[in-house]
Amino acid sequence: MNKNKMNNFLLGFSLLATSIFFQTCLAGPYPERPIKVIVGLGPGSSLDTVMRLIGQKLAEQMGQPVVVENRSGAGGNVAAEAVARSAPDGYTLLAVNTGLAIAPSIYKNLSFNPSKDLIAVAQMTRMPHVLVAPVSLPVNNVAEFIALAKTQPGRLNFGSAGIGNADHLAGEVLKSMSGIDIIHIAYRGGPPALADLVNGNLAIVFSGIPGALPLIEAGKLKALAVGTAQRSAVLPNVPSVAETIPGFDVSLWYGMMAPAGTRPEIITLISSALETVLKQPALIASLNKMGADSAASSAAEFQRFVNGEYQRWKKVVQEGNVQLD
Repeated sequence: MNKNKMNNFLLGFSLLATSIFFQTCLAGPYPERPIKVIVGLGPGSSLDTVMRLIGQKLAEQMGQPVVVENRSGAGGNVAAEAVARSAPDGYTLLAVNTGLAIAPSIYKNLSFNPSKDLIAVAQMTRMPHVLVAPVSLPVNNVAEFIALAKTQPGRLNFGSAGIGNADHLAGEVLKSMSGIDIIHIAYRGGPPALADLVNGNLAIVFSGIPGALPLIEAGKLKALAVGTAQRSAVLPNVPSVAETIPGFDVSLWYGMMAPAGTRPEIITLISSALETVLKQPALIASLNKMGADSAASSAAEFQRFVNGEYQRWKKVVQEGNVQLD
């Protein structure tokens, strides 16, 4: 064997050995170290609150710490892109909400493709939005707010957890279906929007119930309505928006996704662990107390659901002519 052939042989052998080594590493036991779950909204947001609650139980089930990390920005897209670009090894996951399904219709130049670069792990919860207003606003229900807004076109505003977020789109749907002209103001997460609402700097906010409920119970905000077609068990005396605007039905869902290419057995393991956790009576009770319902699902079920949500929100964005601010 001449020198060139020998070099080529050694190079090929080296590449083969390296490939086998990495495949062996990838096929090793999982999990062997802490798992990071990135949340695209700030601390104290409804998604953050729910993920931290579920994360504690998931850590017990998985036998490894589950570390929740906040990376807010661009309606959750900063976090989603970070996970999409992460190694598909099951150690970096993404807590998602309805905003993920909205993003492709709102952001025309995303640097990643949610439907191709992320894969479903499981749905976790679902819950209504609650439409809240400062106690100083002279309205007590949706009909009164619409009447007030129509006397002041373009002067009232509504806040959200970010452009393209589900809170934002809930407000846009309200505008479209009621024919009012109110101005959107985006924040880096729900808590700062709610803080400005308490201070009277906003007229309304659509919020996940976990984030707004303590402020409602403390008398710092008043609940005008919930966004689902039916009333919420945690706010039984608060009407639904649909009782004033028939057909209005906007809700939140939370789930978990992983980078595309993550091994199916890892996805199945995490999905099964989440399903076990989300069936625990104590956790269900804690979620219900916050206004959320357990919604455990398989990865395949959640993927089908998210695919449908992409289409649903594309239609909402197009019909409402929703654009980036």
